[in-house]
Amino acid sequence: MQASIPPSMHDALRAHFGVSLELCASPLNARYRRFCSAYLDVDEVFGSFGDCLKFEPDAGSFEVNPPFDPVFMGAVCGHMERLLANASGAMSFAVIVP
Repeated sequence: MQASIPPSMHDALRAHFGVSLELCASPLNARYRRFCSAYLDVDEVFGSFGDCLKFEPDAGSFEVNPPFDPVFMGAVCGHMERLLANASGAMSFAVIVP
């Protein structure tokens, strides 16, 4: 299961928190020009950085609305914790959960 947020929420996240990239999106539902998605080989031409679990930023503010699968959500949480621990600049995540 997955649930999207309305465009106004994306706009608020960008305006108030500097969010500019979604970690769990697709070309069909991405709000921002760049995003992470499951299929880099197909989605790269549309702006994807590929698998969010392989995305390694060192700073930034990101929106995370993962598929509501407990195993995947756990993996994403672990990845975010590691990214925060290793960040060289300011980093934040706006996480959408059920």
